Amino acid sequence: MTSRVIEVHENSIHTIDEEVYPKVLYFTAKWCGPCQRIQSIYDQLASNHPDVKFFKIDVDKNQDLTSSFGVKSMPTFFFFKSVSEYTSFTGADPNKLDRYIRLLKNVI
Repeated sequence: MTSRVIEVHENSIHTIDEEVYPKVLYFTAKWCGPCQRIQSIYDQLASNHPDVKFFKIDVDKNQDLTSSFGVKSMPTFFFFKSVSEYTSFTGADPNKLDRYIRLLKNVI
């Protein structure tokens, strides 16, 4: 199975700026234990919700982007319904992640 998660690199930051909604931004790091534990769940949710764009941002490789979003701890998730309508949370809670994605799609 191919991952539907788009990995953002410094030279591909423009991909998250595209006006495609809803979308989820996942700020992570290779050294972050909780990030590694939730990665497979995030990948599965991306497969289960093909109508949502899923992005993965490595904080060590994208420091400017991480700073511009004010990310201080990992994992941090941002859920965008539009350019100005979004919510976020920090932590590796699979149930909360699933609930926020459903709320993003107005399924709950």
